[in-house]
Amino acid sequence: MSVKIKDVINGDFRMQGIEEATQYWLLKIEVLNKRTVDGEKVDLDNIEMLIHKLCSKYKMDMQWIYLSKLKGEIPWYTVSFKDATTHAWLVTLYGMTLYELMSKSVLYLYAKTRKSE
Repeated sequence: MSVKIKDVINGDFRMQGIEEATQYWLLKIEVLNKRTVDGEKVDLDNIEMLIHKLCSKYKMDMQWIYLSKLKGEIPWYTVSFKDATTHAWLVTLYGMTLYELMSKSVLYLYAKTRKSE
């Protein structure tokens, strides 16, 4: 796969190959792969479950989600994560859909927790 996780996190589903790369990387996460039928998209419920588990285990908090308009026209969801112990800001992520936003969130959290182990 030539598209890296950071490219998925910094891109959006309007860009060629990003949606496919997102599914590729989500399926590389064993718990999501086990809960997904071949050929189907990873289910949002499973993505949310993993976000909650990662946040709980690694002491991170999802701060807020809100919807705004990019350049006044395109709906754009935003979420922020912080360290639950130090309250230090970790990242703000963006997505055109809640699915894209949550997919980017789980990929970011998973990559971050793997680096810390």
